[in-house]
Amino acid sequence: MGNSNKRVLYLNGYQWLWVLYIAVAMFTAVLKYNRNIDNNYKIFRASYYHAREEKTLYGFYPQEYGDEYFYGPVFAAIIAPSALLPHFWGFLLWELINAMAILMAVHLLPFTQRQKNQLLLLCAIEYANSIFYMQFNPAITAMILLSFILVERGREQWATLFIVLGTLIKLYPIIGLTFFLFSKNKGRFVLWSAIWSVVFWRCQC
Repeated sequence: MGNSNKRVLYLNGYQWLWVLYIAVAMFTAVLKYNRNIDNNYKIFRASYYHAREEKTLYGFYPQEYGDEYFYGPVFAAIIAPSALLPHFWGFLLWELINAMAILMAVHLLPFTQRQKNQLLLLCAIEYANSIFYMQFNPAITAMILLSFILVERGREQWATLFIVLGTLIKLYPIIGLTFFLFSKNKGRFVLWSAIWSVVFWRCQC
């Protein structure tokens, strides 16, 4: 028991930042669920069921949630693993996926550990704000970072997947197209961008 406590206490700064990000996600899920103020997640979750029932995603459903759905149709498939779980567990999974997405993307950046610490600290408040409002922004940010990382590694087929998928969910990842300038395989970048565009476009039809 003593050795186990020591291992926890002697986590380095980078590891403690991971603990912080995950703890914020878990705390927010419990708080929001218990206070029944998880409207954004209700919109996301309902999109899966509306798509499955072939209802419009962009209609008004005041009996289910307030506000409207503003994401691309493909998002309804992205939320499926969370939507299929009981409400609380799906909500918790959603928050944790967003936390892990941004953590893994930062982890894979070709930075020193100190630089990663600084980046996570710099993003901490905005991350907490996004998680508190159950937004998809951490995962969207992760998609942009991962697309750049994969271009740097010569994996254009996967980099463009994140760019196209992210753009069809929410427009911001379209900035990833500028990574074409850094690609050593520009023909492959263009080809796979076209392939993924056709694949996801057909999936939405």
